[in-house]
Amino acid sequence: MLTKIYRSIINSLYANTEEDVYKAIGAEIKKLVKAKYCSIYLFKNGFLHQVWASSPILYIVSNRPRGAVYKAFKAKKSFLMPAKEIIKVHPQFQLLGVNVSLGIPLTYRNKVIGLVTAYSYKNRRFTQDDIKTLKLLAPVAALIIHKTLLYDNIQKAVNNRDLFMSMAAHELKTPLTVIYAYTQILAQKITSDSMPDIRLVDKLLEQERMLTSLINQFLEVGQINKGLISYQMKKTNLCLLLSEAISYFHLQYPFHKLKFPKTLIDKPLYILGDENKLKEAITNLLNNAAKYSPKGSTVTVDTQRQDDEYKITIKDEGIGIPKEDISKIYQPFYRSANTGNNGLGLGLGLYLVKTIVDKHHGKIIIHSQLHRGTEITVSLPAYDVENRR
Repeated sequence: MLTKIYRSIINSLYANTEEDVYKAIGAEIKKLVKAKYCSIYLFKNGFLHQVWASSPILYIVSNRPRGAVYKAFKAKKSFLMPAKEIIKVHPQFQLLGVNVSLGIPLTYRNKVIGLVTAYSYKNRRFTQDDIKTLKLLAPVAALIIHKTLLYDNIQKAVNNRDLFMSMAAHELKTPLTVIYAYTQILAQKITSDSMPDIRLVDKLLEQERMLTSLINQFLEVGQINKGLISYQMKKTNLCLLLSEAISYFHLQYPFHKLKFPKTLIDKPLYILGDENKLKEAITNLLNNAAKYSPKGSTVTVDTQRQDDEYKITIKDEGIGIPKEDISKIYQPFYRSANTGNNGLGLGLGLYLVKTIVDKHHGKIIIHSQLHRGTEITVSLPAYDVENRR
């Protein structure tokens, strides 16, 4: 028995990718206990997910929180269950033509990380030797899976680092090239005793601001990752903060229209927050609204109280965000495929906004339609509510 298990372990170690590891382990389980089918479950994000199965039908059978698989996982115990018992709950299971289901927990360092299940042929039952065999194999299978997942995470981190370096080099090079070109033109104007065009200076300032913004984003992400960001929470007038961000927007994007109810500017809408961080978050959202919408279009900003929260809504008439990208746009360095040449930046803006909003016990919700614009709503607790926490 041990010789067969050792051989199975060696065979599993030759697999490279996560999917290959599951497939190799499943194949060895089927071979060791003469099973017809096999499946592997892993515990991720608070749920038990079926990550691999040797039959498509097994993917259709969903796990119930009170089902045999979940019970075995929570109790850290194996189980044997006749197929007819499973068919009562999952009729589609009858299509498999199996007799018995055997489940064995996958344990790594005394912690159950998942479960493997094997299904016997119609005319066969699993023996006590089969159960012992899988119990011996399960911890090693868990170790192989854990190491594979760890390697994959390291590989993703390396790829993200390489992506970061590539994007950083590209994005920093763009404003530097423009600054160099305009500086050359200014130098020629000055040496020829002719008055430099004020528009050249404006262009230089614009590129300088872009470069400063990129560098600040680099630094801030690094500080967030190291846990070095500190927040100076105090009673803050939300509308005053908004009006300052809007003034900056007018300077940055003079060709965009901006609608904001002037009656709100003098209203004392108070929140407990870090004024500079919140201003940064709102500025980022306004920048995105302008960057991804055509010149001359309107950006609308509104603020209102709803129950115990103040809601800040920023709406544009831009290119919109594909539905499948909305759940990903808070990830660092992620940029939607439809941004094209508008996708200037590092894909850090919304990541930083989400981080700031989360620190203020707030929420951010995005509604978007392709070619019809995006509406982003940030909800922050009112001062009288947040102060009671």
